[in-house]
Amino acid sequence: MKLLIDKSSVGSTKTSRRSGFSFVEILIALAILIISVVSLINFLTIALRVDHTSSAVTEDLLYKSGSLEARASCQSRSATVTVGGVEISGNLYEIEYGRVKRLIEFERSE
Repeated sequence: MKLLIDKSSVGSTKTSRRSGFSFVEILIALAILIISVVSLINFLTIALRVDHTSSAVTEDLLYKSGSLEARASCQSRSATVTVGGVEISGNLYEIEYGRVKRLIEFERSE
């Protein structure tokens, strides 16, 4: 009677185990991926909101500065400015833009 011996298993003490990722490792990787995607979407919405707000303020500022140059619908009052001991008199024009900001221009009198 002959014994058949598999030569590949001779001298090998390694247990056979499937290679690959376990279910827990895949769940952890998916959790990390989902958290990062949610964070990026949150940053994107904040950036879009800031962009929209700054565009609206810039548009209002450009419109109001044109009104200030035309002296239309802006408040004016006489003012005197002292620079280096020299008094300069003129008119002060101001107009509001945005929620709480004011655009001010000083025009020197002749």
